[in-house]
Amino acid sequence: MSGSKKNERTAPQGAQREIVVKRGETIAFPVGSKHPLAKCQHLKVAKSVEDLADFLFIERERSRLKKAAEPGATERPLFVSESQMLRRMKGWGEILTVTFPDLIIEAGATVELRQPLNRVIANRVIVAGCLKVYGHLSVKATELRGGSGEIIFPAEDGRDGDNHDLDQPSQAGTGYDGTAAFDESHQHIGAQPGGDGEEGRTGTSGGHGPPGGDNYTVRCDVGTIGPGLAVIARGGNGGRGGNGGPGDTGGQGGKGGNGSELLPLGGRGGNGGMGGRGGFAGRGGDGGKGAEIVIYAQRDESGGDISVDVRGGDAVGDGNPGRGGNGGVGGQGGTSPCGSFWYGASGGPGDSGAPGHRQQEPISNGADGRFELRIAE
Repeated sequence: MSGSKKNERTAPQGAQREIVVKRGETIAFPVGSKHPLAKCQHLKVAKSVEDLADFLFIERERSRLKKAAEPGATERPLFVSESQMLRRMKGWGEILTVTFPDLIIEAGATVELRQPLNRVIANRVIVAGCLKVYGHLSVKATELRGGSGEIIFPAEDGRDGDNHDLDQPSQAGTGYDGTAAFDESHQHIGAQPGGDGEEGRTGTSGGHGPPGGDNYTVRCDVGTIGPGLAVIARGGNGGRGGNGGPGDTGGQGGKGGNGSELLPLGGRGGNGGMGGRGGFAGRGGDGGKGAEIVIYAQRDESGGDISVDVRGGDAVGDGNPGRGGNGGVGGQGGTSPCGSFWYGASGGPGDSGAPGHRQQEPISNGADGRFELRIAE
């Protein structure tokens, strides 16, 4: 049991009237200052770690700090001190606290809590519709019950990596043309072959998919836990890796030099350049971790009717490697004044480029979160 006193779980008598969110309604906290429910909410920047003591991640980190200070400890907390922890939490923004005697979300209705740190204080919390929480959650209530609805913690999915498989490959440089039958000193030489085309450039690598977001922590201090409670707090899915781009086409071979009357054989055309290698496949992102949820309750009236999904997010997959570029066209053979019999042979086509590499580093699904229901003895 958490040790919370009963009056800490009960909304003050001066709070806003009972809140019943009707079918078809959506209320997103924090609401604007002129909203009818603005009196139910309070936004506050934490001034001490005690202002955050009812959040599960603070409970966990405080425990790690304490264990890390023991002789021979191997515990590695995220923070070196509570003051550092507080500075980090202040960077998250204000704590949203919503307070009312009862929060009843009817079927087909939605309530959203959109701060990184969210606190609900009420007598009864009954979720027959949907409660969406975009951050850590602390609930203090005398009664927490479900219904036909769900409490959902939407973790952020990693976006897909950039694809380059539709890139238009360019043509690599053309090989130089062969010289004619005379050199610069006008000495008789044979017609020279054309130069081979340049090799195509490698395609652009696909973008890496970012990992899915880790889910949050949830702590509920309640008098009675009732049936029909359904919580979905999976880790976010990793982004898919992007596809690699195609390699560029190899360059065209140069034209062979022309023959002369003295040396009639035309030069052979240059071979086409080799196609560029395809771009590497982008790595997919790992799945995010599921949420950690602990419910402290005085009485369990759920009859086991509690559904909690805290599985880790999926690693969707790597991208595809890019295809190799096409080989370049061979150059034309040189001509001859003595007829086509003396024309040089055309150069051969270049080889196609190799496909890009697949990712070798494995990706993994996110670790499952944890759910624990602690009943006072």
